[in-house]
Amino acid sequence: MSLGIRYEHADDNEKPKTINDLKSKLKQLFDMKEKSRSLEVDFLEKELAQLKESLKVRKNNKGEIINRRLNKLIGKGDYFEW
Repeated sequence: MSLGIRYEHADDNEKPKTINDLKSKLKQLFDMKEKSRSLEVDFLEKELAQLKESLKVRKNNKGEIINRRLNKLIGKGDYFEW
């Protein structure tokens, strides 16, 4: 913003340099924002992979999970529970 204000008050000789400064700063900000977005995508991809793995494990152990929940609901103790 300060460079924008500086541009508004600059004389005609200073305006091209101010525009270059603005472009440089905008490129830096853009790169920072894209890096942040890239890191967010990486995080979300890892989280999705973990959720898929969890879903796969739960699907493979569906019977055991249901039996444990059933036993808990009907008051039967689970000797393997921590």
